[in-house]
Amino acid sequence: QVRRHKLEEWITKPFFERTLPGCMVRLAAGNKKTPDGHNMYGSDGRPVIQYMAAKVSGSIEKEPGYYKYLHGSAPPWKSPYQFGEGKTSLWLRVTRGDSERIWPLAQVSNSSITEQEFYRYHELCEQNKVTQISRGHVDRVKSRLIAAENYVYTAEDVAKLLEEKRLNRSFQPRSLSSRLEKLNFELPPQDQSSQPRASTPIPVSYTHLR
Repeated sequence: QVRRHKLEEWITKPFFERTLPGCMVRLAAGNKKTPDGHNMYGSDGRPVIQYMAAKVSGSIEKEPGYYKYLHGSAPPWKSPYQFGEGKTSLWLRVTRGDSERIWPLAQVSNSSITEQEFYRYHELCEQNKVTQISRGHVDRVKSRLIAAENYVYTAEDVAKLLEEKRLNRSFQPRSLSSRLEKLNFELPPQDQSSQPRASTPIPVSYTHLR
C-alpha cells in the first residue's frame, strides 16, 4: 500500500510514474450515508468518510477545470489542486473490478486498508472475472518500491531538473534542492499525521482524511 504522505514526497521524483502501477491505495470515497440517504456524523460532529481499496493503474495530467470523480451529488474537484506544499494537475488512474476511474492524489489516505475494504476489492475482482493479486504481482511491486527508496539520481536527471528551473520562472528553489538532496536520498520516518497537509480549502466533505 502507498500512502498519501509518500505520494507527496515522491511526486517530483523521476521514478514517480513508473513506480505506482500495481500499488494498492486507500481512497476517500465521499461521506457515509444513513439508510434514508443523509450524511452520517461522528462524535466530533464531522461527516464520517467512507474509504475503499483500489489498485493504481497509472497517472494522468488533467487540464485546468473541474472534474467529477465521485458518483451522486458530490461536487466536482478542481484541477490543479493543492497537494502537499504545492499544486498539481496529476491524478491517479485507479481500478476496482473492471472499472477504471481517475482520482485526485489528495484523496489518498494515510491509514491502512482495512480487512473489510480489501475483501470488498477482492469481491469486485471476482465478480468481474478480473485477475486477482498474486504473489508474483506483490513481489514485482515490492521490488519497485525498494528501488524507489534507494533511487540514485543520474546526470540526466540533474540536467532535466536544471532545465526545468531555467524554463519555469515560478519553480521553487526549495523544491529543487530537496529533489537533488544528496542525489541518493534517504526517506524520513513515516508521517503518522491524520490530517492532510494541504493549506487551501478542499470540498468540506473531504477535509478530514485519515
